[in-house]
Amino acid sequence: MKKIALLFLALLSGVNIFAQGDKGYLAFSIGPAFSAGDFSSVDLNNKYAGFATAGVMYDLSFAYKLGGNLGLIASLRREANGVDKEGILSELKKSVPQANWTVESKNWVTGSFLLGGYGSFPFGANGNSSFDLRAMLGFVSASLPELSITGTYGFASAYTVQQPKKAGSLGLLLGAGFKFNLGSGICLLTGIDYFSTRPEFDNVETTSNFSSPVYDTYSQPFETFSISVGLGLRL
Repeated sequence: MKKIALLFLALLSGVNIFAQGDKGYLAFSIGPAFSAGDFSSVDLNNKYAGFATAGVMYDLSFAYKLGGNLGLIASLRREANGVDKEGILSELKKSVPQANWTVESKNWVTGSFLLGGYGSFPFGANGNSSFDLRAMLGFVSASLPELSITGTYGFASAYTVQQPKKAGSLGLLLGAGFKFNLGSGICLLTGIDYFSTRPEFDNVETTSNFSSPVYDTYSQPFETFSISVGLGLRL
């Protein structure tokens, strides 16, 4: 009877270790997000140029293993990227170097709910570290920033203002990183993610002091690479 009781306790202990360390995590991560592709272009002749600069990314992720090394992962994600005002000024000065230009702008912002699969591949002593991969799709809410440009030449001046706008789209995220178990119930995560979406902003209003309001539709590719670090609760 004693041997059976000891075996039962050992099995319970094994189940507890599995539940506390191998079933997934709930984690918050933060890091820089670097614009890429058309999103980072500063070419005024490129209709998809986003003039986006590096920004910041926040991510709240919930990962749960279904069995073996594979599982499901869900993420609430926010990215905010600035606008390269100096890049816009440089392009404007090339067009009309005699004028004095000023540029003011808000940030590009995306908020996402993403869902997908992930793989976790343990390594190191006792499998306390793992290499993780994830691929996710989901809904993205994107914000086109307000942009104001003013030019003066002698006694003449002109301004144009692009009004802010929101749009929804489908987003893709591909990522890889490492998870390190720091102790009972806590883990450290690092990651590199590629994020892409392409919202279409309808009826964007542009006003100026020399014409009536103009309404246009813009399709804007978003591409970013982010590097993150975070803390998680092990499940």
